[in-house]
Amino acid sequence: MNSNPDTKPQFILSKAIDLVNDRKLVEATSTCKDLNKRYPGFAPGWHLASQLAQQRGNFARALETIDIALLLHPEISLWKMQKAACLIRLGDIMEARSVAEKLLGKPFDSASQYSNFGVLLSKLELYHAALEQYRQATQLEPRIARNYFNLATAHRFLGNIVEAENALDEALNLNPVDGEAWKLRSDLRRQTPDDNHIPDLESIVRKDELPSGARVHLYYALGKELEDLERWPESFSALAKGADLRRRTMRYDVGDDLATMQQIVRHYPAKACKPTAQNSQGKGVIFVLGMPRTGTTVVERVLGSHSQVHAAGELPNFAKKMSSAVQQKLLIASASKLQRVKASISLDFNALGANYLKSTTNAASFAPHFVDKMPLNFLYVGLIHKALPLAKIIHVTRNPMDTCFAIFKTQFASAYPFSYDLEELARYFLGYRALMEHWKSVLPGIVHEVNYERLVSDHDSEVQQLLKYCGLGVEPQCLRFHENSAASTTASASQVRMPLYSSSIGRWRQFQQELEPLRKILIEGGMDI
Repeated sequence: MNSNPDTKPQFILSKAIDLVNDRKLVEATSTCKDLNKRYPGFAPGWHLASQLAQQRGNFARALETIDIALLLHPEISLWKMQKAACLIRLGDIMEARSVAEKLLGKPFDSASQYSNFGVLLSKLELYHAALEQYRQATQLEPRIARNYFNLATAHRFLGNIVEAENALDEALNLNPVDGEAWKLRSDLRRQTPDDNHIPDLESIVRKDELPSGARVHLYYALGKELEDLERWPESFSALAKGADLRRRTMRYDVGDDLATMQQIVRHYPAKACKPTAQNSQGKGVIFVLGMPRTGTTVVERVLGSHSQVHAAGELPNFAKKMSSAVQQKLLIASASKLQRVKASISLDFNALGANYLKSTTNAASFAPHFVDKMPLNFLYVGLIHKALPLAKIIHVTRNPMDTCFAIFKTQFASAYPFSYDLEELARYFLGYRALMEHWKSVLPGIVHEVNYERLVSDHDSEVQQLLKYCGLGVEPQCLRFHENSAASTTASASQVRMPLYSSSIGRWRQFQQELEPLRKILIEGGMDI
């Protein structure tokens, strides 16, 4: 019998883990492969193989290997979490939910495990269950600030604003320089002269040792609270500092996006947008699109309040399925955006529609209709109609200056890189408007437009027209969308809990001098301000 310790599976596993920790993933993968070949009954080796495959983006292999590990040891909850995570990445949300729900009530060994399970449940839109996991994490490790931050995010999604603020107070007591927590707390409610955090924010943002990311969050938080108190010049100054600091960390050229939009117009005339006669896909799908901060979330909440509609949130599915199909056609990973647009016109759009529908099976399981509220789907209106001709497409608009200012003062997680510079923002907005005018001209009567200002001033009539376009009967709760208790994960999560208000209309005029460069470009571009 060979007693060489190098041949023992635990030793090889430790060696592979050391390679992972040293970021030598190729060597780690090779070592793990050798481990599983020599000791196929050693379950931890298959678990590590799953983690490594996941890091490489090979989620099918990650699922295959974690299934082998679970076949050997079906009782390990952390491995079941791994399986659910793989299923999510593969788009099998229903099966991921089934796996995750069987873990509810199971004990974990650490706060981090409860927290990770909470994140997983949030991805599956099981927000109440996620909330309980975060509570468990705070009880196990009450001195860890991030546990309270996670708890606050779940409370905010569910509309528990007071509880969210209390959790953020705890987080900031433990970590006073957590810029993300400061920003989230500022966004929870309208600040008042008697109850705000401005002095603390002004003090902390001046600290020399503050990381730039935290400083960006603090500037946006300060700008928001100063605006709430109508201290307009100070508010804009803070926002501008935050935006400038964020922009300096990005590699982005708005010209690339504008060239892509022009290429889309060139390659998608009316003829190219026409579905094939045999394509009758998309019934029950409702796309809500446009620029961010225009009221897309309000429209989604109105529709989602209907008994026949599920609000599925901002789904990246259409763009992902289209990009995947284009990639398979091009067979080169380094293709430019312009090459991808050109290649997209020869896609099998019937197959694209079918793949989108398959990827949204979970969203479609809740009700006869579901809302896909991804604003940037405005880029693909013609493609959506060709792939899903029975789908409803709703374009939400708002005054150009109010739209751009609302975008400028919002700190996005990763999307919308054009939003941090007024000139780039104005140019992108003009490109978006030109593209939407193109879609309207080549697809007459296909897109239903909802104007935010009209929605505020004539709410009932606009809602009735919206529901009629979607083939839905009027239900009273749609007129009282703010009473909808469903979770909201967008930047408007707090606002959608309130009735529509007009105070944001024309708000840009309080910053007219500061926004003059933006206004000038929009007017020169033909916008009616």
